[in-house]
Amino acid sequence: MIFLSNRSHADDIYELLGRSINQLVKYFDEPEKKRGLITPILCGEDGLVNALEKTLSYGLKKSTGNVPFFGGGRKRYAWDFLIKVCDEYDGRRSQWQRTKQEKTIIYYINGVRSIEKGLATFGKDGRFQSWCCLACKLRLLSDWFQLLTQCSDSCLQQFYDPSNNCFRQEKLNQFIVNILQPIRDFDFAHLEPALLKGLAGV
Repeated sequence: MIFLSNRSHADDIYELLGRSINQLVKYFDEPEKKRGLITPILCGEDGLVNALEKTLSYGLKKSTGNVPFFGGGRKRYAWDFLIKVCDEYDGRRSQWQRTKQEKTIIYYINGVRSIEKGLATFGKDGRFQSWCCLACKLRLLSDWFQLLTQCSDSCLQQFYDPSNNCFRQEKLNQFIVNILQPIRDFDFAHLEPALLKGLAGV
């Protein structure tokens, strides 16, 4: 899919997320014995993972900066931002310990670290997929997205256009938070093992 402008990209996010969530609702509305594999619903072209990847790519800077003689820096991925946010929360534990978000943040940090260590041979898109699947299984996807939203401006601006992104556009951000919340009611306990292969204790 090619996004022609920031506005069309934002519009696509509404459509992609809406379609992917509707698929999940229909899947879980079926009697358990009649359900097929969830992998195509979650990880297929119209699935939630792809919709989230497009969402987190909105406003993402294309590279890390200029590199002499090569005309560009290393390509950025949504996964790079997830790691940076993890590092930021990990480095300021005194600010969130003993708060109501403590458990959610610990799960986020441990999840990202586990994926980065256990899936080191995977590409960054593969690690992002595992992160999405893990968040669904733990029923923390909406909460983890809110953690990303609450990262510092300095952290965000290393990766994103300051105003054109899904974290600082209030209407779009609230839509995403709201549409992801019902996912916590779905039971992903029986995800295919391959989706979380290599992750200890999940």
